Amino acid sequence: MTKRLFFFLFVLLISAQSIAQLVTNSGKEFWFAYPEMYDQSRAVYWVNITGNDSTSGTVSIPGQSWTQNFSIKAGEVARVNLPSSMVTIIGSNLNAAKSIKIVSNDNVVVF
Repeated sequence: MTKRLFFFLFVLLISAQSIAQLVTNSGKEFWFAYPEMYDQSRAVYWVNITGNDSTSGTVSIPGQSWTQNFSIKAGEVARVNLPSSMVTIIGSNLNAAKSIKIVSNDNVVVF
């Protein structure tokens, strides 16, 4: 009986820990790339950055030597425009140095 009680308490403790974890998409570092677009001549690329705290950081395209600093106040959204020629990927199954990196001093959400 004692083993069953300890097992039940152990499972209950583990379950409570997993429920208590915060699931979020915020962070301090992001990497992403834009896939090939149908109408590349009219495509406009940008990234929106927001957060619960005031912070600053950098958006860069390391393979293209491009950098743009940003800063936001709590709850604001910063829009950073990206140069189309540096992020447009043409073709598939290839390596292109056109990924975007975002680094911030505090947690932000990128979309």
